[in-house]
This record gives sequence, structure tokens and C-alpha cells, in this order.
Amino acid sequence: RYEAARAARGLPALQPGDAADLWMLAVSPDYRGRKIANHLSSAALAHAHASGFKTVVVETTGNFSAASVRKAGLTEVACLPYAEAAEESVRPVGASPHPYIRLFEHTTPGTAGVGAP
Repeated sequence: RYEAARAARGLPALQPGDAADLWMLAVSPDYRGRKIANHLSSAALAHAHASGFKTVVVETTGNFSAASVRKAGLTEVACLPYAEAAEESVRPVGASPHPYIRLFEHTTPGTAGVGAP
């Protein structure tokens, strides 16, 4: 679905090495509510782009993580119900109260949205 969403927007298919995938951001319950996740998401996005990646992708499994990456400037491009997750690697670990995996992307403005230079 992610690649179909990219194609519908006229973007080329991503190849291995084309995009940075931000993976596993968490904040200890003792420190939640301080916008730490927002700052970490923004910093990770900036670091990926500074490292030469024009495209950054994120998969979220909850409402708080989705809100955090939206605030960092990523756009939701696909929403995959857990029940339809075909690949074992896409399925969440353990039971989740959230019914969807949401896929987000950020592309450096003025680029075609592919890979490191």
C-alpha cells in the first residue's frame, strides 16, 4: 500500500538505500507529556536529511506516535489495518489496542523524493 500511495502521488518507487526509516522511538512513562517525542522526531528527521537522505519514512502503531511525526512535518501516505498486514515484519509485537499501522513520509522540498545524493 505504501508504494501504491507513492505511485498515486506521482513519486518513483523507493529502492533499498533511497530513504531513511525512523524506527522505534519511545519515551519513558515518567517523562511523557513534556513533548520529548516531538523533539526527538524533529531531531531525527533533521539528522536524516542532513545525512543526505531526501526521503524519510516512518511506520506508527499508535495515536501518540502518529501525532508526534505529524508535528515533525511528516505526511500520512497510507493506513494499513493490522488484520491485512501481509508481512510478519509489519505486524506489531504482541497485542495492540490500535487497529492500524500508519505510514508517514517526509521529502526534502524541491527534490524528487529519492535517496541520498
